[in-house]
Amino acid sequence: MTFRLEDGTTFLRVHKPEMYGDKLNKKRRIIVDTNLLQQRHFGFEVGKLKMTYRVVVPIFHNDKYIGLVEVGIEPEYIMERINKIYNLKNALLIKKDMKSVSMDKNKLKIIEKNYYLARGDDLFKKYSNQIVFNIEHNHIIDNGKEYHIESNLNLYGHTNKIAAKLLLAYDTTDNINEFNQLLKINIIRIVLLVLIILIVLNISFNYFINRIIEETKKNIQNEKQLLESSKMVSMGEMIGNIAHQWRQPLSVISSASTSMILEKQLDILDDDTLYKTCNAINDNAQYLSRTIEDFKNFIKGDREKENIELANIVNSFLNLVQGTIKNNNIDLILELDDSIKFDSYPNELIQCFIITPPQKYNENQAA
Repeated sequence: MTFRLEDGTTFLRVHKPEMYGDKLNKKRRIIVDTNLLQQRHFGFEVGKLKMTYRVVVPIFHNDKYIGLVEVGIEPEYIMERINKIYNLKNALLIKKDMKSVSMDKNKLKIIEKNYYLARGDDLFKKYSNQIVFNIEHNHIIDNGKEYHIESNLNLYGHTNKIAAKLLLAYDTTDNINEFNQLLKINIIRIVLLVLIILIVLNISFNYFINRIIEETKKNIQNEKQLLESSKMVSMGEMIGNIAHQWRQPLSVISSASTSMILEKQLDILDDDTLYKTCNAINDNAQYLSRTIEDFKNFIKGDREKENIELANIVNSFLNLVQGTIKNNNIDLILELDDSIKFDSYPNELIQCFIITPPQKYNENQAA
């Protein structure tokens, strides 16, 4: 089983996890067509080493195509077992247009003009010029033995075109009719068994992919809920901090305005006192405004990467939790380098600071 990204790059080979990151071979048409059409394909594929039956399924996430997964089974492995049981000889023929895929390009023998003998028993190499397709009785006599050649076993590619042929030769010297009938029955059984296995493989594979997609969606949803819950807790703590921070500035503003009114009524309000009182009111009002601005920026939560100064982020964070710091009698000694700048998400960075507020740090120290 192999997972590939949308550009064909190998993401994971389950059977060889250490091999990944290689680019797609453009001659692998079943992969190229799946990427292009974003549809499932299956069929036989001629490779450098073996003929493989492949099922290739596209993978989508949020209706976006993100890659594919392919599963292959080698029919030659099954044929080797059949050959040992029934003493058969076999050969694999590939179409001429697939010659560039085979390893032994210079050692291929031509069979019936349009096919090359990729590999097989020496019998087929020796009598390659006597093999004829689509005839009922195709026999070869070698060393006093007569062999019947079965040449109509076509292996179809993902485009429903013949990709290769499988040749079988069996000894018909003794009891030809009985052996022939038995062989046909068993070949049909084996072919049906292979088809059933492939069908079950397709169904199981689709179920496997769907489960992965469903579990991924659930995990993403759970992560979103946890993030929102954490942010709501942080917002509640910040509102408490802001309420605590506003008490003193509001008290100053109230006292200053009341004092001005009283002095005016007593006709003892001079210009110097008026300016100082107004400046004090304005300074505290600006402080309240900055606190609201910091809180608004945190709530807004714009996810845009910015080039930020560390000192500004720390000061905004301290402004939001200043009430908690005072309540816990925490003295801060800051040695910030104003030249430290980096690219990050300011609101999310402040939220990370708030997740472990000063009072929790104090509790950990006491423990």
